[in-house]
Amino acid sequence: MQALIKRLTKRIKKKGFIPFVKRLPVLHRYESTQEGRCVGCGICADICPALAISVEASVQKDGLTNVEEFLFDTGRCVDCGLCVEACPVSAIDFIPLQADSVVYGQVLNQEELLELGKRKS
Repeated sequence: MQALIKRLTKRIKKKGFIPFVKRLPVLHRYESTQEGRCVGCGICADICPALAISVEASVQKDGLTNVEEFLFDTGRCVDCGLCVEACPVSAIDFIPLQADSVVYGQVLNQEELLELGKRKS
């Protein structure tokens, strides 16, 4: 984890922070099952410098993780992209912010983020 943080910190220092959001976060689904890709590991929430992501997950009896809640605060996001880089299953990404977007500044849940992910396809 330390190596990942070091690599991502270098990337941010090189590109710099953007002080406002110009992209919206999205979550992706697997095309074959339409299930969300997020496995609830929480790496994105741990790495987020703005504390814009919250992930709550539970382990099921079969050992698989169930994502109970995934929240993304678009008002806090600094658009650094660390969450995208850190995600081990490529579940999170960004799309361009639409001028008429009504979700900017809101806290989005997993279903809303998955719905926004359809725009990118």
